[in-house]
Amino acid sequence: MLGLNVRDITAGFRVFRRSTLEDIDLKSIKSAGYGFQVDMTFRVARQRKTIREVPITFVERTVGESKMSGGIVVEAVTNVTRWGLAARASTLAGKLAGTR
Repeated sequence: MLGLNVRDITAGFRVFRRSTLEDIDLKSIKSAGYGFQVDMTFRVARQRKTIREVPITFVERTVGESKMSGGIVVEAVTNVTRWGLAARASTLAGKLAGTR
């Protein structure tokens, strides 16, 4: 939906250059939980900054329940849909402006 060239947008180890963080309006980030990782990755990608992934291998859980609540899932679906549609609308608007 977001059109990112990232294998796993919700996991992995992320390090951001200071200049990248300075270019992001950190006060505008409202995401919580796992959504924060998606939000930051999307913002960095929209700035056309380099994203490198360092995978983390998790040992499968054998006992217990997921830490993801229904609220986290709803937040993720809502935000990703909103961001994806906004990005596509922006791209479309740019293409339409170029045809005039």
